[in-house]
Amino acid sequence: AYLKDRGDLWIHNLETGNAIKIVESFSAVSYDFSPDGKWITYARTDDDFNSDIWIVGTDGESEPVNISRHTDDEYSPQWSSDGRIIAFSGRRNDEEGDIYYIYLREEDDDTGSRDRKLQETLKAFQKKRPNAKKANAKTEEKEKEKEDEDDSEKKDGEAKKDETKEDDSESPKLPEVKIDFENIHRRLRTIRNPNSSDRALTWAPTGQKLLIAGSYKGESVT
Repeated sequence: AYLKDRGDLWIHNLETGNAIKIVESFSAVSYDFSPDGKWITYARTDDDFNSDIWIVGTDGESEPVNISRHTDDEYSPQWSSDGRIIAFSGRRNDEEGDIYYIYLREEDDDTGSRDRKLQETLKAFQKKRPNAKKANAKTEEKEKEKEDEDDSEKKDGEAKKDETKEDDSESPKLPEVKIDFENIHRRLRTIRNPNSSDRALTWAPTGQKLLIAGSYKGESVT
């Protein structure tokens, strides 16, 4: 991918030699590929000088989708290594720069909410029952024993497969990137960073942490 003219984003297919224009823009866009290479997320400034975050397919056949939908500026989108989250910088609270991220799958957003509610329910339940901790400990012990048995059986099965499997050097399998576009902007979450201005971000290789460069109380920090 490369920028051309005033800021148009083009993709060049190295196998066919063909190039297609993915994004038309009067200023340079910041962008990032999905791990499987089938999508691009980018920040583009519109005619009202508002920058939003978009997703579009690299095949040039799909319509771009605005995933941030806000009147203030968002920029520097970054795709997580597992392909399930897009994070970006933005300014929605006066001059304060914060980090935002969007779950691309409904199931990830729903699971997080459901797990939080379950944990809150369990804590409240344990407080009301004096013997809850003992009962819970016994349950956990039984579950641990069952997990140990399952792990042992799984390892035995894997060992047998390794004995019969030929040694081949296959490339690592790329994560499947699935995007639920319906109401995707409602799955946006915020990482508040008071008294700061975030300028750039990137994901750690594990995809579990974000590395952020910016300023805090007037000093440059990472």
